[in-house]
Amino acid sequence: MAPVPGATAYAWTLPPGATNSTGAGTSTITVDFGSNAVSGNITVYGTNLCGAGGTSPVYPVTVGLLPIAAGTVTGPATACTPATGLVYSVPPVTNATGYAWTIPAGAMITAGDNTNSITVDFPAGVTSGNFSVYGTNTCGNGTPSANYAVSVAPKPAAPVITENSGILTSDAPSGNQWYKDNAVIPGATAQTYLPAQTAHYSAIVTLNGCSSVPSNDIYFLMTTIEALGKDGTVSVHPNPNNGLFTLDISTKDLQILDLKVVNNLGSPVYELKDLRVQGSSSKTIDLRNSPNGVYSILLYNNNTHILKKIVINK
Repeated sequence: MAPVPGATAYAWTLPPGATNSTGAGTSTITVDFGSNAVSGNITVYGTNLCGAGGTSPVYPVTVGLLPIAAGTVTGPATACTPATGLVYSVPPVTNATGYAWTIPAGAMITAGDNTNSITVDFPAGVTSGNFSVYGTNTCGNGTPSANYAVSVAPKPAAPVITENSGILTSDAPSGNQWYKDNAVIPGATAQTYLPAQTAHYSAIVTLNGCSSVPSNDIYFLMTTIEALGKDGTVSVHPNPNNGLFTLDISTKDLQILDLKVVNNLGSPVYELKDLRVQGSSSKTIDLRNSPNGVYSILLYNNNTHILKKIVINK
């Protein structure tokens, strides 16, 4: 306050819980407000050897509390760009009237700014980063939350699948998951897939936790051809078997074939390339380490696709 004429000292009255830390007895004091301080009035009067002067007008002081420390941020730990509408939140912070968020560079808060729940968009090009938040009020800022790491990666391009000689191939070298009639085929994650049933087939690629949109759809029609050219035949015996069986092939003309045995998921369990057949030929196949079940034997080249079913029952 301005100096009081004739005063040689000053007597201050402070709200409960407030203490005069410096300047006692002067016209200017520094006040500390402890954790138990409450709102109240500040007044002062001047004094000298003759006595006390009149008391100043009341100066009301409102005492508030800083926001408490922010809790744990929650929300998607992976963002696949471009992504929109991802929600991140923190439990309401006691004493907070606002919230200050830090988000990865390039990401944008599209709703809920200055609240405990925000909606965030991740445009293409945003990189991985941290979320954190602290509560605010007229008294100041609370302690920030711990960093919440969010991994950001681009969505892979939709794969393109093709069919050749009964084999489906994705143009994506890794991350493939094959689907039959829009249902996931467990374990079918290779770049190629050998279908054993008539159905619609597609693939989705997942890399760094981010998935593409589905590929094009291929309707695969499984056909069984029992002849290999003129006067050619294929037979399997015994069937059912314990996993050890013989494939008999007879053909008049030279045939160069690829051989695959696949399980009921379409995954190969046996493969042989460039099998040359002319006349009669027998091939013994040992799958005794394979579990019981129905298996498909496929012989194929650019002109032929032969399917035989066997049952392994040990």
